[in-house]
Amino acid sequence: MATRPISTIFLKLTVGFLTVAAIAYPGRLSAQPALLEQLRALPGTEVFESDAQAPLQRDFEILVAQPFDHNHPEAGGFVQRVFLSHVNPRRPMVVVTEGYQIDGPSRYELTGILDANQLRIEHRFNGGSTPDSIPWQYLTVEQAAADHHHIINMFRKLYPGKWVSTGISKGGQTALFHRYFYPEDVHATVAYVSPMPTSLEDPRLNDFIASRGTPDCREKIRNFQRAVLHNREGLRPLIRQWATEQHERFPLGVDSTLEYAVLEYPFSFWQSTAGECDRIPPAQSSPEILFEELSRVVPLSLYSENGIAGYRASFYQFFTQLGYYGFATDHLGDLLEKLPHPDNAVFAPPEALGKYDSTLVLNVLDWLQTRGDNILYIYGGQDSWSGAAVELIPGQTNALKMVCEGGWHATRIHSFPPSGQFRIYDALQEWLDMPVGPRRDPFAWAMVAVVSLFLLSMLLGILWLIVRKRPDRG
Repeated sequence: MATRPISTIFLKLTVGFLTVAAIAYPGRLSAQPALLEQLRALPGTEVFESDAQAPLQRDFEILVAQPFDHNHPEAGGFVQRVFLSHVNPRRPMVVVTEGYQIDGPSRYELTGILDANQLRIEHRFNGGSTPDSIPWQYLTVEQAAADHHHIINMFRKLYPGKWVSTGISKGGQTALFHRYFYPEDVHATVAYVSPMPTSLEDPRLNDFIASRGTPDCREKIRNFQRAVLHNREGLRPLIRQWATEQHERFPLGVDSTLEYAVLEYPFSFWQSTAGECDRIPPAQSSPEILFEELSRVVPLSLYSENGIAGYRASFYQFFTQLGYYGFATDHLGDLLEKLPHPDNAVFAPPEALGKYDSTLVLNVLDWLQTRGDNILYIYGGQDSWSGAAVELIPGQTNALKMVCEGGWHATRIHSFPPSGQFRIYDALQEWLDMPVGPRRDPFAWAMVAVVSLFLLSMLLGILWLIVRKRPDRG
């Protein structure tokens, strides 16, 4: 019987591998040269293709013309930055509603879980989406939600599959607000570590912090704060040195910067360090060690000229609609020289002061609790912001709230044990009516099967060559 060259066998196996992969996931392996032209045909956009951030993916920066006021477009407008990561028009679309500025494309956890396309939208009046002169009266939750509604409607014609909105922290708030105003825009929403403060200085947040950790840990935090203020003479030169090295300046002055950082320490400790109480140095530590711990937990860049400017738009929202938190000072009052009655007003534009109104947030909370279906809330059990978490009313909606024990502000779906992750996958699968999760992705299973078959065939081919080359002993 005639034998086939081993190269021919491998070639056919490779062709079969690609064919099965293309069948299992149509469109992923096919070129789409018309995509750039389709994007450039969207009205009011400029499109730039960038280097792909992942295999089999195309990345674009898209500038979208938006009105300041969607009800009165004649009032002028601005350009909003959007980053598209395209994999396949047949796959779902994850729309990321950022709460702040963004620096480029970045693949989010949910996008990977759903093997989806992704639209990452910079918040209006932040970063590259800031007009030359900011008309602060248009920086509202309502207008931001309308921005997202407009962008989703633009792209839906190119991506007709399932749409899921998501965001982290303030970005998660933004996704929930958009869902409130435009509930039919997406099939589901995943809000990561997203608080809903109901007052300008929501007392629930400090109450929550006061219950975190052990009594010994909380005492270490208080003692550390007092130690830093007691040692301000030794810390001043270290703060000035940091500013020099970073080419920054502190518009509030070194002493006020120090006091704000000390006041912020407990909130940031539980938000950003996973409650690492063992790392808090003793109160009698040197100024260098105290400074190292303070700057580890509280980024001094927050109080720099660039840092304050970068968050000014967010503080406008905190002081008009979103709410925020205050500072616990009972144990520090005798040591606060520059800030005897501290608040966060210094970080907000003057146009925001005295305008706080909680009406919208309270209305949104009521809607989330009574009509907010197909929403997944993810929180960290130790995260400071969880003190203002959305509380669900049993039986009112099909929403799912997952709290990761010991989790902090970096809590994600992968932070949960397998049982928790599959509970999340089950909910998403029900809401999206599609397989969700690594064990249920038909493409993943098909690829595993094909790769296994390919490797097995290669092994058999090698064995066949070995047997064929053995000398004939007959």
